[in-house]
Amino acid sequence: MNFWYGYYNFCEKSCNDEVAIYSEENTKDLLGYFEITTKPALKRLLKYDLDKKEDKEYYTEIETFLNNNSDIYYSFIYPRDEEDILDQVKHFAPTNEKNHKPIYIDMWTKKSESLDVNGIKNCVKIFIKEFLNTAVTNVEILDIPSYEETKLSYEEDLSNMYPMNEKEIKVKRAKKIIKILEEGIVGFEWLIKLTRHSRLKQKHILNLKSIKETLVETKEEYFELLKNDNKE
Repeated sequence: MNFWYGYYNFCEKSCNDEVAIYSEENTKDLLGYFEITTKPALKRLLKYDLDKKEDKEYYTEIETFLNNNSDIYYSFIYPRDEEDILDQVKHFAPTNEKNHKPIYIDMWTKKSESLDVNGIKNCVKIFIKEFLNTAVTNVEILDIPSYEETKLSYEEDLSNMYPMNEKEIKVKRAKKIIKILEEGIVGFEWLIKLTRHSRLKQKHILNLKSIKETLVETKEEYFELLKNDNKE
C-alpha cells in the first residue's frame, strides 16, 4: 500500500513500508534500505499468507516476536544463491554461518499499530544507530507528494484494481461536469457583480443562464443514472 494514501486519509494508514536512507550531503548516496512491519501486519501474515507447516521457520519467528516483550526485532534475508551475494548490504549487519551479510532487513515493531511520518522517522533513527553506528537527531523525508497528486494516483490505482463499467464511467463523468459547472456559476455571478460595462455584463448574464440550464440537464442525467443503478 502507498504510505501517502493513508497519510492523506484516502484509506487506512499503512502497517508496512519500505524505507531508503540517503546521506545528508548527497541525496543520491544510498546508505541503506529496510522494511518496517508493524504488529497488525505480522498478524495478517500469520492468518492469511503463511502456512504453519510449509513456512514453519518464518511462522515461528513471527509468532515468537509477537509473544515476547521485545518492541523491535530484525528479520534478515541472507543470500540464497551466487547472484544474491552481490546484493549484500554495504553497512554493518550480522553475518550467517557462511559469513554472508543479509541482502534485506525487515524491522518488526510493536511501537505503533500503524505508520505515520513520526513513526517512520523514529524507526530510521533506530536503524541508523543499530547498523550505521551513528546517532542522528534529525530525519527528513524526501519527495513528499501533494494532496492532489496523491488523490489522482489513488483514483488511478482504484480504477485499475476495479475497472468501471460504462454506467459507472458516465456517473463519474457527470459528477465532474456538475462540479465544473457549479464552479463556473460562482465565477460568472462574481463577474456580473464586478462588471460595470452594460454590454459585457449582459454577455456574462447570458453565459450564466446557459451554464445553469446545462447544470439542470446534467443533474437530471446524473440522478437518472443513479436511479436506474438502484433499480438494478
